[in-house]
Amino acid sequence: MSRFPVWKHTMVALLIMIASVYALPSAYSKSPVIQVRAGSGAANTPATLGTIRKALNEANLSASHLSLQNGVVQAVFEQSEDQVAARAVIAEALGGRYVVAYNTASTAPAWMRSVGAEPLALGLDLRGGVYFLLQVDLDFAAQKRLNGIAGEMKNALSDTGARIRIEEGAIVVETTTASSERVLAIIEDKFRDLLPPDESSSTMRFTLTPTAMDEIIDLTMQQNLQTLRNRVDELGVAEPVITRQGADRIAVQLPGVQDTAQAKKVLGRTAALELRGVDESKTASEAVIRRAKRGRPPAGTELFYDRDGDPLLLERQVVIGGDNITDARPTYDQNNRPAVHLSLDSAGAEKIKRYTRPRVGQQLAILLLDKDSAEVISAPVINEELYASFIIHGRMSASEAAELSLLLRSGALAAPLEIVEERTVGPSLGADNIRRGINSVIGGFAAIAFFIAAYYAAFGMISVGALLANLIMLTALLALAGATLTLPGLAGFALTLGMAIDANVLINERIREEVDAGKSALAAINTGYERAFTTIIDSNVTTLIAGIALFAFGSGPVRGFAVVLCFGILTSMFSAVQGSRSLVNLAFERRHAKSLSLGLRILNLKRVLPLMKYRRYTGALSAIFLIICIVSLGARGLNFGIDFTGGTVIETAFERPPAIATVRQSMANIGLADAPIQQSGDGLLIIKAPPGENGSELSSRVLEALREVDTDVTLRRLEYVGPQVSDELFIAGALALLCVVAGIMMYLSMRFKWRMAVGAIVANLHDVVFILGLFSLFQWEFNLPVLAAILAILGYSVNETVVIFDRVRENFRGQRRLNSPIDTLDSAISQTWARTIITHGSTQLAVLSMLFFGGDALFLFALALTIGIFSSIYSSVLISGPIALRLGMSREDFIQKENDPKAENSAGAVI
Repeated sequence: MSRFPVWKHTMVALLIMIASVYALPSAYSKSPVIQVRAGSGAANTPATLGTIRKALNEANLSASHLSLQNGVVQAVFEQSEDQVAARAVIAEALGGRYVVAYNTASTAPAWMRSVGAEPLALGLDLRGGVYFLLQVDLDFAAQKRLNGIAGEMKNALSDTGARIRIEEGAIVVETTTASSERVLAIIEDKFRDLLPPDESSSTMRFTLTPTAMDEIIDLTMQQNLQTLRNRVDELGVAEPVITRQGADRIAVQLPGVQDTAQAKKVLGRTAALELRGVDESKTASEAVIRRAKRGRPPAGTELFYDRDGDPLLLERQVVIGGDNITDARPTYDQNNRPAVHLSLDSAGAEKIKRYTRPRVGQQLAILLLDKDSAEVISAPVINEELYASFIIHGRMSASEAAELSLLLRSGALAAPLEIVEERTVGPSLGADNIRRGINSVIGGFAAIAFFIAAYYAAFGMISVGALLANLIMLTALLALAGATLTLPGLAGFALTLGMAIDANVLINERIREEVDAGKSALAAINTGYERAFTTIIDSNVTTLIAGIALFAFGSGPVRGFAVVLCFGILTSMFSAVQGSRSLVNLAFERRHAKSLSLGLRILNLKRVLPLMKYRRYTGALSAIFLIICIVSLGARGLNFGIDFTGGTVIETAFERPPAIATVRQSMANIGLADAPIQQSGDGLLIIKAPPGENGSELSSRVLEALREVDTDVTLRRLEYVGPQVSDELFIAGALALLCVVAGIMMYLSMRFKWRMAVGAIVANLHDVVFILGLFSLFQWEFNLPVLAAILAILGYSVNETVVIFDRVRENFRGQRRLNSPIDTLDSAISQTWARTIITHGSTQLAVLSMLFFGGDALFLFALALTIGIFSSIYSSVLISGPIALRLGMSREDFIQKENDPKAENSAGAVI
């Protein structure tokens, strides 16, 4: 009778079928799409479709599919060039009340979409686009609130003689001692958002209460999020991701954005518009202006400057502000000058009417407030009473009018923003990354499949089938979870292939040993699967700990790698244990096979290797290598990338490779004479700038300078990390490393004794120091992907140690005579030698595929993994065991006492 029940066969088959349906859409290509959504006061109707179709026909552009679904128009094109041209045509035909955005659409059949099967979302490094991490100036918001309260307080305390000023985040009230109690009572009664002093005095400081501060933070962040969403809509980005990160940051992802310079310029501008009256009675007095320049303007006025640099005294009272503006569109005035047409809400219309009616013939200033500047655009004379709709103009270009209109429509930011991290990937680089990442996965799978099938024969073919099922299930799980696939995520696919085969190798080697021990074919299969299960769990849990730490402390694409790694562990355990068992049952158990085809035996040792005999020599060799590495780390340090140091990296592409001397001269002309310049492939150039200048501004200057060398230069990649973010990434990396070490230590201490846990951790740290030492010796760049590789190695390296200690436990329990711990450890290493070589070799095949096919973006990541895999073989065999022996490892550490209630439930030994 079969030992694998029918219901499990059914479950495995059903899960793989469902996974195939949800994984298949990711295999289909995507077509470029223009998406049209109706804005305020507009609606998409069949007439809209007709307008779009007519405009495209007149421009000789043809959409392969044009549809209206759920109020959204989609026009599908064959070529991305047609998509770009069509957006301009459609936007002009529909006018400003529609949001016309770039998008993509899967070519998968409609029935897949009907069951919710969607393709994997691609990250910016695979599809191109820009990522910003924006810091919100919450101190500005708090100061703004204090200014408002101070103004109200002056009115409330007008008859007390109190003097009020704002100083270092607080409102300071100065009064006489006699009236201080009355002043304090008024403030406590009317201003509940202020935290009063403990007692009244002649000088009192009032700060915002924690509740009021929390409310200001939440309101500021909500308004900024909404404003950014409005601005992104205006930019024509169909699938933006705008999320709050922590208390004071906003992450913005703009996939497929075409004009990154415009995106940078628009997102960060505060751009508040105010209309104020001009205090014309003071403009003729030069003495008044001189006093105002020294910071003493007349009461009720403020000093500003127009675009010619001439001073103007404006009334403090704002006639209307950005809150009253409902719409703004670029236009031209009666003299054909660029202007902006404003529409106001009812409250704003009443305000402007009431203000301008008695002031015809006087000036009304148009003031544009930005983060660090304030400028009078113009101060035209009021020719007539204004109402809900009117034109403002000044010395603006057409592009400035269009940009100002966009900013006013989307609303003003509640507090200024600063770009602290920026990553831009051009469309061509995104396409290259997809191709290279997929080639890495395909190459790794083909190499592993060929090797395993050749070595294990029929069982190897079953392992390959389980590996393919693992890929399908992993893709489906990521798609269902709504995960975004990044380039490191694709690297995680390739690495998962190598690590997933480990469980199959454990099972196959265990079955082979049971056959050699004289068991029948069916008994060997059942015993092999049962005994391998515990080790599969142990070895994967340690890698899962590393993956969780990567997700918890990582950021951006590194988190994508962590998600794939964690999900891959889950799917590989299921496919290796349940999936392959189902296939083995169908191939052997159901037909009552008398013999098993387990392939080659060239790696199986016939005798015990006395490796522990040489542990002093290997220990001395390790100590020498570690000393060299530590000395190098102390003397030369690591060549940290901008992830940890801050700065800017700009990668550009030229039609023809430029002369480096010419490029250096162009960089010197913009103050970057010392910036390292590196050639990377034909026509590719990488320029690195130290911290200090915002990457958005720097990249624009660099591209402008390079266009003087070659007008066809294009931006392929931009990475900017501010000093604050780089410090945080460094701390997060250190915390991740500590968490992985502590997590593995705790888990191994529970599974074994503390001596073995210490041995495993020392072996792991040996691998880490070895990788860091080589990166220091050769000054290879150390960046976030390299750190992710080291953390992955921490989880992976310990697998071999777990396998050896599990076999030591089994050997101790099965001994008829008491062998020494040294002999037992040698025996365990020799028995698991084949598994060590095959699993590490398989993982190395996947990593080498990344090394050769992954390109520059994955090279250092794959290099760190390559070093770590070779080092882990050495440390697992020749470091962890000797350390445990030195700490006093004995048979009692593995054998529970007979009266121990846990003894009955302790797991059997495994490979």
